[in-house]
Amino acid sequence: MTVVGLLYGTQVGPVVEIISCTEVVCTRDEQTNRLIVDGENVAERLNLVQQVSSDYELVGWYTVAQTPTDDEMSLHKQMCDHISNPLMLLFWMSSEDKAIQANLPGLYESISEESGAIHHLVKVPFRMETEDAENTALNHIAKSATSTGDANDNSNKSQVSLQMTQQLNAIDMLHSRTKTICEYLTDVQQGKVSYDPKIVREIANLCDRLPAPISSDYQSQAGTDQNDVLLTMLLATFTKGCSAMNQFSTSVQRIQVEKSMHKLPDVGLIGKDNFPTDW
Repeated sequence: MTVVGLLYGTQVGPVVEIISCTEVVCTRDEQTNRLIVDGENVAERLNLVQQVSSDYELVGWYTVAQTPTDDEMSLHKQMCDHISNPLMLLFWMSSEDKAIQANLPGLYESISEESGAIHHLVKVPFRMETEDAENTALNHIAKSATSTGDANDNSNKSQVSLQMTQQLNAIDMLHSRTKTICEYLTDVQQGKVSYDPKIVREIANLCDRLPAPISSDYQSQAGTDQNDVLLTMLLATFTKGCSAMNQFSTSVQRIQVEKSMHKLPDVGLIGKDNFPTDW
């Protein structure tokens, strides 16, 4: 059975980084005995991957083979319908031949003619890099494989095991104490235990420190309350502005009345030459 999959990653100029992969559905044509890639499945897989990681793109495809054959060339031509210059990754893990193992995995790119037809495939250099998550997993596996079985010996335990053990112990302690509080409140309600105001007050204070559960109804009501507060503040600002404008208008009118009664000079015309002599 032939395994065919898609390679996803990023490309910056000539540098291509392969990060993830998924298998793709293929069917074999009974007349030509060629593998046919399901184009709709390719588009669906790419859409699902980009929903999770929008910066990922289709950079190539992979299959299980020792060297490129006519089947791989046919599949590569079909992949060219989805990407202009796809990479082809070949790997073969079951071979005991050291010469084959030395050449695999192999990464190829196609050299096309001016007409667009694929002329031949050339092998391109690559390097494999281990991410932090993979290093953590490898460290955990290595420590677990060399463990002596002593529960008190932490020298052969991975950091993941130690951290997860601490978190598990903390969760167990929290669960047991929460269960004790619930049982106490239940016994108080049923009259099995006497009511202690101090203990109940401490439980209430503890509950007040916990974050409130956020539901859709709570978010809707909180949004409505927030909008009401903002509208009230906006209305208060408008009211204050209108009051200031009314005071300013009243002051201007009073000045105009006093000016007409006392024949005060125009403020804009007061200067050195036209200053009133009767002042």
